[in-house]
Amino acid sequence: MKQCVLFLLIVLSSGWLYANHWTPVAGAYQNTATITGIIVIDGVEQRTNTLEIGAFCGDECRGSALLRYLSAIDRSETFLTIYGQNGNQMTFKLYDHESQQELDLNTPEAVTFVVDDIVGDPMDPYVLNFTSNGSQPQPTGVVIELAEGWNWISNLLTTETSLEDALVNLTPAEGDIIKGQNSFRKYENGHWEGALNVLTPGKGYLYMREGEATSFTYPENESKGLSVLTISQEEVRANTASLQSEVMSDNHAPVIVRGVCWGTNPNPTVEGAHTTDGYGYGRFTSTLTDLAPNTTYYVRPYAMTLNGVCYGQSIELVTESMP
Repeated sequence: MKQCVLFLLIVLSSGWLYANHWTPVAGAYQNTATITGIIVIDGVEQRTNTLEIGAFCGDECRGSALLRYLSAIDRSETFLTIYGQNGNQMTFKLYDHESQQELDLNTPEAVTFVVDDIVGDPMDPYVLNFTSNGSQPQPTGVVIELAEGWNWISNLLTTETSLEDALVNLTPAEGDIIKGQNSFRKYENGHWEGALNVLTPGKGYLYMREGEATSFTYPENESKGLSVLTISQEEVRANTASLQSEVMSDNHAPVIVRGVCWGTNPNPTVEGAHTTDGYGYGRFTSTLTDLAPNTTYYVRPYAMTLNGVCYGQSIELVTESMP
């Protein structure tokens, strides 16, 4: 019992250094969800208790929490309560209390609010990734240090990868162990034994280093596109158009944003006119507005993954003339 009380005091004390920068609109919503997570910036897991993470639905703050150091597991995590309604799309921002400014970072992370949902736990936290350049850093640029004994490591790869392929640049020592939430592998007699067959994107793992301290890098992310991006014309009027599109994939790359882009020239891109129609796989409807009458437009679907933007084939549509 004494150990439990001491642990709680240590956890809570790290959250008392600063008052929260963001104040969520707690009274406006009766439902909550929770996230237990770690913060990773440019591939580096953060440990400072000056960082605060805010959850936002549009421009409205729905939750905020500071990083807290957990001495029992030698890791800094955030315990974030979010207020909302089913289906609300939550995005994230960071504030640094030391510099007293919101950090100009980008993140692909987005969570769909589900009432009473519990995302992550202290031993398997949700990874909140941020980048300073708007793109997912190649894992080859991040050196993972392994000290003797137990280490926390984050998987920086963006697709499920076999353990052998993910650790191809590591020279394991006899007796090394890597452990996930439900399974593990041990390095014995020159190869890995056990049930942890793949590393999942964004997950953290415990690595027991039996030999001397070492380091490694992950292999380069493969830039895999989506297998199918289709579009069909539904209804076209003088100033508007409605279209149906579908996103499918055979590599399970997460789709962060999807929609269609259009213009009067072939092969339009998201740098021009485009819609944002949710995320993930499956069918979706897009509505184009402010079109010119009796004009030919080129329209094609797009989907944004952690590896960039993928486009489907363009179609042509001609708006009606004004009556």
